[in-house]
Amino acid sequence: MTNYILFVLLSFCSPEAKNPYCEIFGSIHEVEDPHKADYIVYEDYSETSADIIVFEQTNKFYADKPGMWYFEEDENFATYKIFFTDREREAHFSVFFTRFESFAGCNE
Repeated sequence: MTNYILFVLLSFCSPEAKNPYCEIFGSIHEVEDPHKADYIVYEDYSETSADIIVFEQTNKFYADKPGMWYFEEDENFATYKIFFTDREREAHFSVFFTRFESFAGCNE
């Protein structure tokens, strides 16, 4: 029984276990009310300290990998709804917007 509990605990702490925000991509809609958001996000101004490096796509069909975001005007067509906060401690995760598509992805 002890070995099973140890196995379960180690499987959650393994390096392969990713944070859920590392898999966010696709169409994103920015909301004005944090209660309507799936995630509360802090925009970091340092690439090294952000959780995700985001490249803003101009076509939603190219936003097909983690860190590739297309901002959707209509919330009904968005995969995720986010709220940007200016307080890092309130955020689920932080993002840094890059100008280079190849830099996009989780910053682990």
